[in-house]
Amino acid sequence: MSTYPWKLVMYGLIILFGIVVAAPNVIPSSQAGHWPSWLPSKHVALGLDLKGGAHLVLEIDAAALREEILNTAIADARAALREAHAGGVSARIENDAVVFRGEPERISAAASALRATFGLSEPHATPLLFLEQPSASQLRFH
Repeated sequence: MSTYPWKLVMYGLIILFGIVVAAPNVIPSSQAGHWPSWLPSKHVALGLDLKGGAHLVLEIDAAALREEILNTAIADARAALREAHAGGVSARIENDAVVFRGEPERISAAASALRATFGLSEPHATPLLFLEQPSASQLRFH
């Protein structure tokens, strides 16, 4: 296999051109300013990935998240009570919990419906949902 001399010259010129164009990036700016004007003197602008990456900070608004979870819980609990025909119970959010109030027999029916719907066999059956009955006419779901 023979190599043509014009190919070697062409390869040499392409490599030399690449070195001349890339030289300002490896030579300090003070020295590049003394170059002839026909040579490139600007540095290549580096992107974030070449400057050391990007620093990303994620922040959670805990109060808004808690409020959203409680609003979803109260909506789900009301739907479960409607489906179980356990009416006559008022529900509102108080102190980071959904509080149900009503007559004792209606609260008892509501507690049974919520336990069945959310899989709460005991007051502290799962680590995420708690159902407690502080009085005969009140039920807390948190």
